[in-house]
Amino acid sequence: AGDIGGGSTQSWGIRAIAQTSVKIFRNEVRNVTVTAAVAVDGIFLDQAIGTSEVYQNQVHDIRNTSTSATTAMSGIRATFPTATGQTIRVYNNFVWNILTGYTGAATATRQVKGIRVQDAGGGTGNTMNVDFNSVRLDLGANLNMSSVAFQIGTTSGPIINVRNNIFANVTGAQAGVAKHFTWET
Repeated sequence: AGDIGGGSTQSWGIRAIAQTSVKIFRNEVRNVTVTAAVAVDGIFLDQAIGTSEVYQNQVHDIRNTSTSATTAMSGIRATFPTATGQTIRVYNNFVWNILTGYTGAATATRQVKGIRVQDAGGGTGNTMNVDFNSVRLDLGANLNMSSVAFQIGTTSGPIINVRNNIFANVTGAQAGVAKHFTWET
């Protein structure tokens, strides 16, 4: 069931925007659902200031039930503002069961993302540490949508340290352009 959201507007289990040194920890975030081409994230640390942390969370059953939407969705998402000297730490989290209802033609668009960091570029002069997380993706029968367990959304910008994680994408193989990655940048 979609306990959070459940409609056609953007939904997040937890969202902290422009917060200073925020800590999001020891939560179970689940059953966050949307039904249209809008964002859905379990935890979204948006434009974090100072030293912010996301740790010891369980994030699962994040869904977009639309059969046509390709809008990105993620278990945990973290981004920096334009200011420099910020640090984000994402560690000791479990992410699983990020699901799409997409049934259209095979697409290379990576809609389903376990952990997604700095997805819009920028962030120069900041540091992101992603350590000791476990992510498991399995799209089941929805093989036409591409997916990635861990995504860095920029090729320049912040320093991103990624250490000692388990990224598993066990989605079955298929023909065509749809792909299922463990890591993508």
